[in-house]
Amino acid sequence: MKKALIDLSFKNGGATLQIHCSYNGTKAHSIHLQHLIEATELPILLTFEHQHQQTMIDGTGIHNYLMVSFDQTNDLIGVSYFNQMGTGTFRVLSQAKSVLIFPRGQFKFNVVEMAAFKIHSNGK
Repeated sequence: MKKALIDLSFKNGGATLQIHCSYNGTKAHSIHLQHLIEATELPILLTFEHQHQQTMIDGTGIHNYLMVSFDQTNDLIGVSYFNQMGTGTFRVLSQAKSVLIFPRGQFKFNVVEMAAFKIHSNGK
């Protein structure tokens, strides 16, 4: 994964927030989050570069994380909460073209107030 600096904008017109994250563009139409989360302490931005309508996102074993979903223009389309406490698999079928994944409570803002994101800088 690369590191990136992204600008988050909010619905209320508040100040843009810049955050550092791990960034990965993938052509995979199915992805398992646990190994990605274990590989970094930063929030994770995934962009789906395939032509499929949906992506299967496997959150098995993920506890107390949020996934914020964005469309092809990087506008907010939804928020999911990964909080698997039991056994078995936990998967989300998403139409998002990008997702931002981070521990619940990592940021002081309300995630439903997010409007969009923009990659400010993208490095290796």
